[in-house]
Amino acid sequence: LTKIFSQDYKVAYLKHDAHHFEMDYPGKDTDILSRSGAAQVMINAADKKALLGFEAVGFLERQRSFESCDLLFIEGYKRQPTPKIVLLDSELEILALVEAGEIENILAFVGEWPAEEAPTNLEHPYYQRDNLPGIYGLIKDYFQSLTQATPLFGLVLAGGRSTRMQQDKALLRYQDKPQLEVAYELLLPHCQQVFVSSRQEQGLDSERQ
Repeated sequence: LTKIFSQDYKVAYLKHDAHHFEMDYPGKDTDILSRSGAAQVMINAADKKALLGFEAVGFLERQRSFESCDLLFIEGYKRQPTPKIVLLDSELEILALVEAGEIENILAFVGEWPAEEAPTNLEHPYYQRDNLPGIYGLIKDYFQSLTQATPLFGLVLAGGRSTRMQQDKALLRYQDKPQLEVAYELLLPHCQQVFVSSRQEQGLDSERQ
């Protein structure tokens, strides 16, 4: 599934591990430095990098780690409020957590059984685990629905009366138009509404309008 999405998007992956994993090799420089007390160790090459930290990170820090990516797939963290595709185990034990309300915000279930043999007590769509086109469509439709449901507004910060330039920065001309107007028109096709912000003493005089 990651391979399919990677054709059009920059994809990241986050896995929760409760078994005290090790990512380094004993005796290597990075291992020696970490055991000497370094809080973080990074190894960097022309084509890849790795950052090893030695304390748990909070939700916001995890978010910042993936800011350059379009999509983040998460494995585990089943009690987080993020949207989920629940992988059904062969004994359907995970459904007990669903029924108890411990797993919420479910988009779909995925399991090993063909669609016609899927458990009948599921309250969300079911996909056989090899039905990658179907799962891909589900995820893509979900994100498209978010885009359509969430209005996008634009804001142009008009700037100030620059003493160095000896005129209001918003009135600098580009393509025979004031910079303020150019910025406004660039945003307008992509936003439901565009607003202009200026200081009260600036006002919007006739030249701006």
